[in-house]
Amino acid sequence: MIRRQGIGFEVKLLDFFDLGRPSRAKFKRCVESHEVFHTIVGGREAYGRQPRVVKDIVRGLKDSLILQRFSSAGDIQRHLETLQWN
Repeated sequence: MIRRQGIGFEVKLLDFFDLGRPSRAKFKRCVESHEVFHTIVGGREAYGRQPRVVKDIVRGLKDSLILQRFSSAGDIQRHLETLQWN
């Protein structure tokens, strides 16, 4: 969900999938699920034209590259909270 806040935006990610009790494998699955963000920014057709800041998050949708950079949902959260859109 996106809401305008001042001159910027407040973004909230919602998870509608009940995966049951938390486990390392389930957290890994959440970290790897960048498809929604990838789709929002234009998908495959637009990926080549995206700025570096987007590509650093999507990482070509390659699980190994995503997990290399983001080992937990907290890593993704901290990255997004401190992101500089230059």
